[in-house]
Amino acid sequence: MSSTTLPAPTVKEIEQATHTLARLVAFLRANPPVDDAQVLLEPLFDDDNGAPVLLSEVLWATARLVSGQVAVPWTDETKRILRTLAAASQEFRAWHVLDWDIPYLDSLDYDPYAAAPHRTPRRLMP
Repeated sequence: MSSTTLPAPTVKEIEQATHTLARLVAFLRANPPVDDAQVLLEPLFDDDNGAPVLLSEVLWATARLVSGQVAVPWTDETKRILRTLAAASQEFRAWHVLDWDIPYLDSLDYDPYAAAPHRTPRRLMP
């Protein structure tokens, strides 16, 4: 049985992905209609292939890669880095639940004056 591996993405492809996310941030900060934003957010927070899931997998795979190639016995620094990667992976994975809320954005009641350019959005508390 042969295993097929995908070619590694290029640095340029990774940069394009982060540039696209930066454009999305700028678009959202420009206060577009929620319907326009929702269409872009739904695939970003897809439960199977959305950004939180993929970033979680990237971090977990990085931890696995490092743990398999770093010199043994592990130094305290190695252990710290691996713990941080694993913890960050779990944090991102927890955010996959956003895919449940994004589809309901269009069902909320909106203030027709909220999109006015003179209004500054209130900061949300976590």
